[in-house]
Amino acid sequence: MRPLTQSQGCSLKVKPRSLFGSHRPRHFREPKARSHSYKRKQRVRFRPRYASSVVREWSKTFVTLGITILLLVGGWGGGKRIAEFWRISPLLKVQRVDFKGDIPLDLQSHFPIRAGDHLFTIKPRLIENEMLVQYPELESFSVYRIPTRQIKVSGKYRTPVALTPDGLALDQHGQNFPLRYFPPLPEALPTVHASSGEERKDLLNYLSLWKNKTPHFYALIKKLETDRMRELIVELSDGITIDWGPGIESELNIRAEKVLRVREMFKYTAPAKLTFITSDRIVMDKNWKKE
Repeated sequence: MRPLTQSQGCSLKVKPRSLFGSHRPRHFREPKARSHSYKRKQRVRFRPRYASSVVREWSKTFVTLGITILLLVGGWGGGKRIAEFWRISPLLKVQRVDFKGDIPLDLQSHFPIRAGDHLFTIKPRLIENEMLVQYPELESFSVYRIPTRQIKVSGKYRTPVALTPDGLALDQHGQNFPLRYFPPLPEALPTVHASSGEERKDLLNYLSLWKNKTPHFYALIKKLETDRMRELIVELSDGITIDWGPGIESELNIRAEKVLRVREMFKYTAPAKLTFITSDRIVMDKNWKKE
């Protein structure tokens, strides 16, 4: 059978397709064009509930603003009164400064805190550091406030154990300081002569060991000195000079007791000299004689 053509009186109807290739719905209608007709404005109705809520919100705002203004005014006036109290109130002034312990007279007369000064403008830590620098003879110095508006000041002197060739005192840590405010010392202190801080600490350690173990020998010591070879030289107050040799801590007290025995067994004429060859052997010069 041959297909029919348009010329033979037959027409073919093609169904429209959608953009995605499918047939349009059965009841599909083309959208109508919008008309530009005039639309009447709606009337605004008065709403009492909404109006009352607006009034409440504004009332809260005005109340908050008023309270804030009152607080600012009150705070300004209160701040002025607080500032005036801080500046002139006697409750914040120093009533008395008390000194105890070791306080140099010059420090007490020139102390930077006086009665009537403001309690809370004082800087105790700064004053303590300044006083320790100005007065090196003080080992410790403290300044502190107490609730009764008093300032307590206390100090402690260093303990002198020896002297330098310049006449300065030395404590057990090797710190030198002047003796300008010290009372007269109960005993003469030995002089320490060292070329370095390390040697000075060694000599002070030797003195401490002798003072604790052989106090009779320590009481005779006049001068300690080391040479370039770190050999120890001990000079006694009775005119005896000892070439000690190396300073060995384990032999210090043994040699000190041996020197004391030699002084008891022999007579000497100052200046006399002893030289240690070993811990058990001592050489005497011609100023020593057998009793």
